[in-house]
Amino acid sequence: MNDKIISIIIPVYNTEKDYLRKCLEPFLLNEDPRIEIVVVDDGSNSETAALLSNMTFGCVNQLKIVHRANGGQNAARNTGINEAIGEYIEFLDSDDYIDWNSQLEIIRVLEIYHPDLLSFRAQQMSASGKTICTWGPVAEGEAYREISKSEMLMECSSLWMQIYKRSIFRQYEINLIESIYIGEDIAAVVPLILASKTLGVVDSILYHFVERPTSVTHKVNTNRLLDILKAFESIISWMNQNANICEFDYKESMSLVERLAIKHVCFAGIARAVEWDGPCSTAIPKLLSWMELHFPNWRNNSLFKSDPTMHHLNYYLILNGYYRTYLLFLKTKRKIKCLFFR
Repeated sequence: MNDKIISIIIPVYNTEKDYLRKCLEPFLLNEDPRIEIVVVDDGSNSETAALLSNMTFGCVNQLKIVHRANGGQNAARNTGINEAIGEYIEFLDSDDYIDWNSQLEIIRVLEIYHPDLLSFRAQQMSASGKTICTWGPVAEGEAYREISKSEMLMECSSLWMQIYKRSIFRQYEINLIESIYIGEDIAAVVPLILASKTLGVVDSILYHFVERPTSVTHKVNTNRLLDILKAFESIISWMNQNANICEFDYKESMSLVERLAIKHVCFAGIARAVEWDGPCSTAIPKLLSWMELHFPNWRNNSLFKSDPTMHHLNYYLILNGYYRTYLLFLKTKRKIKCLFFR
């Protein structure tokens, strides 16, 4: 009989020793038979592979290490999903860490309410250990609160911000895209939300995301600037194929996806191109052309128009083409951040 409630999938690729130790420490020091840890070594060097073996030797929880050729984070995650036996899938990046007590509280909620998808709160941490911000939907004083798909879709992006029933991946043929590096999370999160029948949230702060300069998300690679378009094309394709299978309102969901595209293509996509490649980046007209093709009336999206956060100065500058001014704004903002979080 399988007694595993959660399989926690941790992709590892040459993660620095101190970060990796902090990531794995909760599972090495605490025991719970309902947890399975699946560490996927994504073609790391021999030093990291040996470090993993030494760190996890004698682990009190069920832990398996799977070695594979390097294929990227989502390839490692897909391997982990295939190896997992838990009822639920949880994702953890190897340079981040979780809170053990929150983990136990979340397992209790899963055992009582059995949602298809459960979201929690997270904290962004500086490399020195300072809390930068806390985010995520709230349970409004309740131990558990059911929420709608539309509410969950409003701010979704990171795959690790939710826990998912493992059966949903196979039942609705949701595979993580392995060929992109920007938007790879949201390409899976949107289908997972739309495929779920019951969705819930808890106030527990489970995940601690560590902001560090050597992270993959900080590595400039202009060849990846259009990856976000592949992510949204994947979302739209999945929605078109599953509109009659899953229980979601297509028109309402597409409006929410349009709002996400404004955020991730028009704003973040162009902002990234400006920062990486300059105000005259050739990626900018391609991002705008894609948006005009798929969402020609995006400026009239009611969710966008009514959201004050999407009308702040940074959005205004990018969405209206003031790219050089945006760079000056960003430079000033980063100087202020360094004063408080260095």
